[in-house]
Amino acid sequence: IPGNTNITKIVVPTLTAELSEGKWTVTPAPKELAADQITAFIDAWRFAQALQVAPYTGKPIPPTIKIYRQGEKQPLEFGAFLRGNDYVLVRNDLHLQFVLNADKRKDLLELPPKIDPENDKATVTPAANEHKP
Repeated sequence: IPGNTNITKIVVPTLTAELSEGKWTVTPAPKELAADQITAFIDAWRFAQALQVAPYTGKPIPPTIKIYRQGEKQPLEFGAFLRGNDYVLVRNDLHLQFVLNADKRKDLLELPPKIDPENDKATVTPAANEHKP
């Protein structure tokens, strides 16, 4: 994502985060949500850096990720897949692949755990731990 981009909405398979009237909302809404969780999620996209950018010559990957930016009518659309230790984002329109470390995948697709200010440790509410088929 270009460094000076103001992100207004992120759609990933598990959630949508949207800026409206200066406040971020998340859908589906978790039982508990702290502002720092949304900030960390948005920052993960804002500051994500590819280990490698290369031409993509494979079959088009259906876009499952959309990044909306202030002042832009069309979102950035990415298809995504795992390849070994890599998480690959594909821009079909540019025929480019952005290769990231697979460890970054969770940061880009899920809200981080809530930090408990009492002991400065991450806590996960039961709803956040549920796995959906």
